[in-house]
Amino acid sequence: MTKKLVVYKKTRQLVPYKRSSLVDVLLDEETSRVWDLLKDEKRHEEHDETKRKYWEDIREMYRMKVNSFINLMHLIQGDRRFLLWKGSVLDSVVGVFLTQNVSDFLSSSTFMTLAARFPVEKQEPIRNHIVFTNPKSEKTDPLGMHFGEKKSTEKKNKNKEEKEKLMEEKQQYWDTLRKIYTKSPRDSDHMDSVDWEAVRCAQASEVAKAIASRGQHNIIGGRIQSLLNNLMNSTGTMDLEWLRDAPQKEVKEYLLTIYGLGLKSVECIRLLALRHDAFPVDINVARIVVRLGWVPLQPLPEYIQLHNLEMFPDSNKIQQYLWPRLCTLDRDTLYELHYQLITFGKVFCTKKKPNCNACPLRGDCKHFASASESEKLALPESTSNQPISVTRKLAFPEVKISLTTEAKICEPIIEFPASPEPETTKYDESEAENDGEFLNDDYEDIEDIPTIKLSSEETHNCSLEESEHDINKSTSLVALHADAANIPIPKMKNASRLKTERLVYVLPDEHPLLVECTPREKDDPSRYLLVVWTTGINKNEIFYDVKALFLVKKKVFGKKTNTSFCVLIRNYIHDVMKQIPCRTAMRGRFPLNGTYFQVNEVFVDYASMIHPINVPRKWLWNLEKRIVYFGTGISSIMKGMSMQQIRYCFWKGFICVRAFDAKTRAPRPISSILHRSTTAKVGKNNKKVPMDDDE
Repeated sequence: MTKKLVVYKKTRQLVPYKRSSLVDVLLDEETSRVWDLLKDEKRHEEHDETKRKYWEDIREMYRMKVNSFINLMHLIQGDRRFLLWKGSVLDSVVGVFLTQNVSDFLSSSTFMTLAARFPVEKQEPIRNHIVFTNPKSEKTDPLGMHFGEKKSTEKKNKNKEEKEKLMEEKQQYWDTLRKIYTKSPRDSDHMDSVDWEAVRCAQASEVAKAIASRGQHNIIGGRIQSLLNNLMNSTGTMDLEWLRDAPQKEVKEYLLTIYGLGLKSVECIRLLALRHDAFPVDINVARIVVRLGWVPLQPLPEYIQLHNLEMFPDSNKIQQYLWPRLCTLDRDTLYELHYQLITFGKVFCTKKKPNCNACPLRGDCKHFASASESEKLALPESTSNQPISVTRKLAFPEVKISLTTEAKICEPIIEFPASPEPETTKYDESEAENDGEFLNDDYEDIEDIPTIKLSSEETHNCSLEESEHDINKSTSLVALHADAANIPIPKMKNASRLKTERLVYVLPDEHPLLVECTPREKDDPSRYLLVVWTTGINKNEIFYDVKALFLVKKKVFGKKTNTSFCVLIRNYIHDVMKQIPCRTAMRGRFPLNGTYFQVNEVFVDYASMIHPINVPRKWLWNLEKRIVYFGTGISSIMKGMSMQQIRYCFWKGFICVRAFDAKTRAPRPISSILHRSTTAKVGKNNKKVPMDDDE
């Protein structure tokens, strides 16, 4: 259904109609009063003893809520404390434009594409030359940054003249601040990631094409070029590094004058790029704090229940309630809280079908309580004399989860028949793809190539030519636990509809395969990985490869050769793909301090993906094995996973949603060999476009 277009009041542009939310934040007068003080970056000091005690108590309560949430999420979603990424302030301002109304996957890929299309050549440290112009002599639109292009009218009303005069005074003041706080030369960590001069001078269609993957590319491209042109016309440079050291109040006021930046976008820049005291509230944060009860709502209509709420209050209203209560937290806490919240909103507390069964906060969640109560009331009446199990009808079991110990959910007593046969299969094979890549269930490990006896002579030769790896193996008897035979061995691949799990090898920094690779960033928590696929894994493929090698041997060496054919099999070469840690691939440089990415995210190396490399088997011995989760986005990968599985994924596993071309530095889609996406929507020209649940 096509959305209606309406005229936006401020700019008189046609925009899609958006119905207003039926719910609103319950704001009290005291909160509004303190917000009015804080929004202008003024300090809140109470002289009234009663009010001072009230705000001390309320802020202490929220400090405990925040610390409890961070500590809990740290155990599950990984370490998301502040870790500095490189990049300029202008990078982050443009990065905010690209994040609007799209998922982090699309916005980050778009910025990578833009950087690949307009790359920065090696630069010497930039000396900032400030060019000052007289604002009074500028007849170019001084309000262009805030109001866009003004219509030429014959009469100017008094309000517009006053605004122009006020803006001219502010321009003079900001020019003074720019002169005071501009450093020369610029720090190497604050260099641009994109050639913004080339972007400014490029054709509008060329910029729009570079960011077309995110949608709304003509609008966003126009805003980017308008910003760059306004900066160049007003100051003679596109340098915004002076915002790092300028007073926070003036910085916030300046950023809000940039056309296209609202309060949430400005707060993102201030917290993530400038390290200011700020807390942005996006759609994920708004949804979570409402469901957890951190922000009270006005009474809902009788026909609406909280768990059926589709539209949440305006993010600005939620920030208006939260910031007076969070303003005393330090910057590191605000940063980690924001990072954990936006991840929590993608992993657990999604807009549709949240994963309440795995959520560690469901005991305090109003959404879960509403859904559980509604499910109880919706139970059908009994039509027979047999008792009905209520727990089987409930959507979510009412249990408390302990993070320190694994508490088992109470189960009904069931009488099992004598000597039951244990189940040995862990995964649901019905979801697995039955293609040539899929591994056989009983294939234990990549190094356990089955022994193939071609003749007694060949078998004898093979036993005489044991490798050092097999000679050093212990032959001692080891006592196994009674249930050891029932523990499933991890597969090299486990595919389902939304994700594909693959066992990978973790490469140490000194591994011979990494000689020609980019050195790993010193602060990168992830390492290079190796993904083994198809050749050398499937037993049927090995059988045919053995047959082919045997024919070659017979033709070249003859029948009486003593060459050990088993040695050729044991030294079999595998086709593998490399994976690059995202921080190393980006050279530790990305807008908004890299919060687009997950802390354990890796990219598939595009070159080895299209042309897999050959690796001797001995290079894979004794390497640590981990699991990589391939998919279209973090939300789809985590959908339906238990809390323990999610915890393992973030702490021990890796996430991969894209490939990366190291030569062009452009993002690429991952091959269907690694993950075959079955969730796609039909776009223009009946082309399928992968979908993601990230917001």
